[in-house]
Amino acid sequence: NWSVKRQYDTGSTTLAHNGLIVPLSTAAKKSLIMGQSGGSTTLKIQTTEDTGGTWSTLRTTTSSSNFNTDSAVALSDTTHVCMVVSSNPVYFNFGLSPTGAPTETTEDSSGSASRNCAISVGGTTNLVLSYSEGTAVYTQASSNSGTTFADKVTQASSETSIVDNGAS
Repeated sequence: NWSVKRQYDTGSTTLAHNGLIVPLSTAAKKSLIMGQSGGSTTLKIQTTEDTGGTWSTLRTTTSSSNFNTDSAVALSDTTHVCMVVSSNPVYFNFGLSPTGAPTETTEDSSGSASRNCAISVGGTTNLVLSYSEGTAVYTQASSNSGTTFADKVTQASSETSIVDNGAS
């Protein structure tokens, strides 16, 4: 359950475009999330079940995000994504052959300048969102494959070693 970012060429001369490839339950199944680094745009989503021979219809998120701040993991054949929207961590997931825009859920609406959001997986149903706000670091856990997340837990309240990478 890992993912890797790869740059791809869309012909844009202004901003880099990147794709996040997430392996699913078998080597042939993968999801692809595409976005723009250095600017805020909607994310594009596709899946394949045959190592990229054919791809599902392209789907687009409702909200925009800076792709540098996003993260994704897989539980079986479902891809789970955390992105920063209007300074808040937002979660969504999608399965193989997604239809329509994914349902996005703002997990913390304090709007306190979240700069990055990471998602990790443990076991078959556990997910953890991790994000920073200023010099604080928070986590939110789900034990039901992202159906619900617990309230945020402060992991560090004044971490002076956090470096602002300039993403916004």
